[in-house]
Amino acid sequence: MDFDAPAIRHIPHLYLAKWQKLVDMLAELYGAEAALINRVDPDRLLRVQVASAGSGNPFAAEPDAILGADAYCASVLAGPGALAVHDAEQDAQWRPRLAANRQLRAYLGVPLQWPDKSSYGTLCVLSRGAADYPEAMRALLWQMKRLIESDFRALYFVRAVDRRKASLETLIQERTAELQQVNARLARELEQSRRLEEVLRELAVGGAGSYGEAYFHQLVEQLARLFGGEHAFVALVEPASPKQARMLACYSGGRWLEESSYALADMPCAEVLAGQSLVVAEGLAQRHPRAALLRRLAADSYLGVPLFDLRGQAIGVLAMLGKRRLPDSRLARELMELLAGRASTEIQRMRVEQHLRRMAHRDDLTGLPNRAQLLKRLERAIAQAQRERHVLAVLFIDLDNFKTINDTLGHEVGDALLIAVSLRLFGCLRDNDTIARLGGDEFAALMENIDALQVSAVCERIVAALSEPLYCRGHELFVSASIGISQYPGDGEDATGLLRAADAAMYRAKELGRNQFQYFAKDIKQALQRDLVLLTQLRRAILQQQLTVAYQPKVRTADRSLVGAEALVRWHDPTLGPIAPAEFIPLAERSGVIAGIGELVLGRVIGDLLRWRAAGLPVPPIAINVSPRQLLSGGFAGWLHAQLQQQGLGPDCLIIELTEGSLIERGAAGLKVLGELSAQGFSISIDDFGTGYSSLSYLKRMPISELKIDRSFVHGIADDGDDQAIASAILSLARTLGLTVVAEGVEDLRQLQALCSLGCSVAQGDFFHRPLEAAEFAALLEGAGLRAAG
Repeated sequence: MDFDAPAIRHIPHLYLAKWQKLVDMLAELYGAEAALINRVDPDRLLRVQVASAGSGNPFAAEPDAILGADAYCASVLAGPGALAVHDAEQDAQWRPRLAANRQLRAYLGVPLQWPDKSSYGTLCVLSRGAADYPEAMRALLWQMKRLIESDFRALYFVRAVDRRKASLETLIQERTAELQQVNARLARELEQSRRLEEVLRELAVGGAGSYGEAYFHQLVEQLARLFGGEHAFVALVEPASPKQARMLACYSGGRWLEESSYALADMPCAEVLAGQSLVVAEGLAQRHPRAALLRRLAADSYLGVPLFDLRGQAIGVLAMLGKRRLPDSRLARELMELLAGRASTEIQRMRVEQHLRRMAHRDDLTGLPNRAQLLKRLERAIAQAQRERHVLAVLFIDLDNFKTINDTLGHEVGDALLIAVSLRLFGCLRDNDTIARLGGDEFAALMENIDALQVSAVCERIVAALSEPLYCRGHELFVSASIGISQYPGDGEDATGLLRAADAAMYRAKELGRNQFQYFAKDIKQALQRDLVLLTQLRRAILQQQLTVAYQPKVRTADRSLVGAEALVRWHDPTLGPIAPAEFIPLAERSGVIAGIGELVLGRVIGDLLRWRAAGLPVPPIAINVSPRQLLSGGFAGWLHAQLQQQGLGPDCLIIELTEGSLIERGAAGLKVLGELSAQGFSISIDDFGTGYSSLSYLKRMPISELKIDRSFVHGIADDGDDQAIASAILSLARTLGLTVVAEGVEDLRQLQALCSLGCSVAQGDFFHRPLEAAEFAALLEGAGLRAAG
């Protein structure tokens, strides 16, 4: 890497200590394993300069670590600016570089620049898991960037002071020979300059580690004593009270005054807030005779400079007043104007810190407590319930069809809906209950000192309230909620356990039909424990490549000749034994590891295809199941095409199989990816057709080539008139749209005969072939090839 390093190479410890607090705060706020400030060193290498503390940060144990060319931060410096990586495992560009980034999958970083726009380094946060970075989080990182870059300006400013000192000393030496008569005056001026330098150095870097109000107290005291003014203060004008100024710090007559406000009318500060410095060397009382504050302070001279925000708007005043003419007001003005930038930056830092504190406990959209605040309140409530021996309940509330509304009508309507829902939920609870937004369309409620009858009554109110229409941005919307309930004691010993139990009960409510509430029960607990064990073993199975692939042939119903196959993932755990796909696939979807399974299956299928083709076998297209999460991971179509191209395979060797329900839930986003796959040459098959309630207009827009009749309709097709009617309708629809139809789950001859009578030409099921291991399927291919040759 070749980056320009600025001239200032030594950063004072005071700054490094302050930056350490900043990255620690960032890591906590973002829930990230690492927050870093990196710097380009004199050898033009990018090194970690400040890393957040914590055992989860891989950089904490590597001070001064070098970040290579594959690091996220290198792209920030080499590219156009900020970089956000939500999940490197799902990103074809970054997946190969995970090792260079310490296996941290999510990244948000911005460049840091010196005042002359040369590169200093980067500010970033990194997480081990996938992460979303909403606009508010990105804006806060840019605010932190500006705060750090204001420190760079302070460093440049101190260097400018050094040059000024040297210039003054040279000036004195030149004038001494020519102007012996003013030698004493110049000596005094030099002494004053030295005192200015000491004050300036201390104030420019925030004193002995001081910041916030302590910094402003030190600032005004030093100014008053240095220039002989009786009074000095820093005041801010808040947008809510534009006619009043609030003093952050006021030093008057050798003592500190309590924080107070004063009216801006008739004050010289009103002129300063117009954006210009003001010097009134004397006669202040005559110039502003109606200013009550000036009369009270008996001030006759004034020096004020404006303080600005990041947009260049005046937000306050740094001022000094005296009872007599201010000595050397020119020098005092120059100094105060220089310090105004540092003071303005400190005000912005204080405001950002206050905003961060609010953000750490509040949801930006609804204003409700967020997950972190709920967990804190829940821990306190558990401790109180334990002392007082009473019951508390936690509700986990999930909106049932929010995603469809959000995808169909847009995020603005979705956000408005969430706000409306939060208000209804708030109205359903008791006065002392807590309602929080956990994220997305998930809410949670904490109810203390309550019994089961009261809990049920609250849940019934919520279900009833959400069954009424909501009006958002001109739309009449209907939602419902699935609610899970956990109680203390009994369902968990800590906040995390209670929330997890309520979440599990909520999923049970969804499984039972949604729009209802369910209590956490023993069987749910057992299922939750089973899921935890399975998930641990599944992650290990993916990592150790323990999953296998079986192939179920698809045959032509007329002569039972082989026309294709579906790749099915299989898992036989060494400890737990064989695990059914119906059990571990939904778990993989919920936990986010489904993409890893998809990549593993694709790799095995590609390997088998290469071996079969090398053996000269006639290989038909193989259908692979793609999960919704993998489909919408970003760049999926291009990534899949590249995987095949690297092995010399074309898109015609695969069929992409997707469930009907998953496509409907993904709306326009799903259609977009289907279009990309079709453009790359892939055939697309809709699995479980007839179970997802597709509209004809929606189906017509899909670039698909195949429908698969769900096995639930095939099971009773020989005897059930409804199943026959549904299958006949699907076949008729497919013929109209020019699509192939495959019947799934054919198990006996009567089912096959019924399908043939309806005109179904392709089927799969155990009646023809059970799922075959790769070697068995190869033997079947070889037999098919021999029959074709014969």
